[in-house]
Amino acid sequence: MLVYEHSSADTIETIQYVLRAGLIKNPKQVCALFPLHDGLEELAAFQTILPSGSASADIGFVCASDIHDRAFEWVREQVLQGRPIREIQEALDEGEAWESL
Repeated sequence: MLVYEHSSADTIETIQYVLRAGLIKNPKQVCALFPLHDGLEELAAFQTILPSGSASADIGFVCASDIHDRAFEWVREQVLQGRPIREIQEALDEGEAWESL
């Protein structure tokens, strides 16, 4: 389950609810998508209060700013290599760019 809310705090709160309510039994099945890195400390703090043996350290996370940074870097590289803008857009639309990220 990918969890993304308007803020990192809301994302953590939703993950807490989902796990405590038993909607997801295994924390490995949860991935937090944070807009910025500010949610990582809160996620680590929450993981420490989960019951032992619950694979608490396995709540996955990804930061949207990292995804954007990698995508922009790929586009910059393509432009510097002289690739036409139309081809770059097609590569983004068709998934070519995402395979290398």
